[in-house]
Amino acid sequence: QFVLSAQRIINNIDQLTDLMHKYSCLQSGTFRVGMLWIASYLKLPQILTDFRQQYPDIAYELTIDGSKALLEMLQSHTINAAFLISNEKELQRNEELYYQKLMDDYYVAVVDRNHPLTKKSILKMEDFQEHTIIMPSKDSAFRLELELLFAKHYVTPRVVCETSQSDIGMQLAEDGLGIYFSSNSIAHALQTDNHVIIPLKEDLHRTIFYVTLKDLLDYPVTKRFTAFMKNYSFKTKSNK
Repeated sequence: QFVLSAQRIINNIDQLTDLMHKYSCLQSGTFRVGMLWIASYLKLPQILTDFRQQYPDIAYELTIDGSKALLEMLQSHTINAAFLISNEKELQRNEELYYQKLMDDYYVAVVDRNHPLTKKSILKMEDFQEHTIIMPSKDSAFRLELELLFAKHYVTPRVVCETSQSDIGMQLAEDGLGIYFSSNSIAHALQTDNHVIIPLKEDLHRTIFYVTLKDLLDYPVTKRFTAFMKNYSFKTKSNK
């Protein structure tokens, strides 16, 4: 019996050694990554698909949420990395973060094809005066930016509803219920013949970042994925 127990312990040690070798060589492991609600419109899942082709035995746990929530989950080590909307100045303030700019986007106005603003090739903030608009939800970083711009130009548009759900906002605009503000990439991803995309004179940028914690770069899967991201050629429909 002693011999059998000793053999069982040795076998367990061998299995653990083999498991640790696979883990260190990235033949196994779990990568917990956070994705935005709009990830599919931006083709972000394709990044994981391409990475998995190189490392098929890596398991994934995906968390879908907004940028603020994803950053909080990252800082609490609930996830290993995240794709989120932010700006470089804000990310620089946190010395614990490693980040990489993935894509620069900008906001546009979406209106139905019969809207009077379709006569304009570019829209100033004053053009929205007395028009009905669809405002971003209150937890959106873009909401405050838009409110400040309206106040700066003394514009008080009529607000029909508040939403940051791109498909809903685009459909409402297409049905003539209000002007929707969308990122250029998503507007083109959801473009139909029933609405028009009009650029804004104001330079309203929206940047997508890949973010992780510097101390997680010692975690083999995160380290390899981060190296993969550095060389990844990322394109959306609107920036091909």
